[in-house]
Amino acid sequence: MNIWLHKHKVLFAVFYVGMPVLLAWIGWLVIDYKAAHRDDIEAVSMSSTTALYALPRVALTMDAGVGQVSGMMKLDIGIEVKREDLKRVIDYEPRILERILMYMRKQDYAKLQEPDSVRWIRRGLEEQICSGAVPISVASVVVNRMVFE
Repeated sequence: MNIWLHKHKVLFAVFYVGMPVLLAWIGWLVIDYKAAHRDDIEAVSMSSTTALYALPRVALTMDAGVGQVSGMMKLDIGIEVKREDLKRVIDYEPRILERILMYMRKQDYAKLQEPDSVRWIRRGLEEQICSGAVPISVASVVVNRMVFE
């Protein structure tokens, strides 16, 4: 009886220590596998044919006109493009950001602060990005965050 109890204590100790070590090792293998097979492009899947590409944050100084207060604006934008165009988006990112800056600087700062402004901003940005300077078709523009300071 004494030998049987001793065997179970040893077996319990092996499982008590061994299982967390085994689980940690499996977790490390999974994380290492995911890191090795990760895409270079950080894209969130929208559908099987399109992906959302998050552009860098844009910070603008907006001019409100003569006699009015100007202000700062931060804008986080994502564009939905075809999966095969993702590599090209990286190449054209400076032009896309330039188009966004040009369009936003032409807008009225007070009008941008209205609640429904995101709708027409999205349409306008989509038209600007899809113009002749950037040969990438954008399915939609997503305004993630628009902060006025």
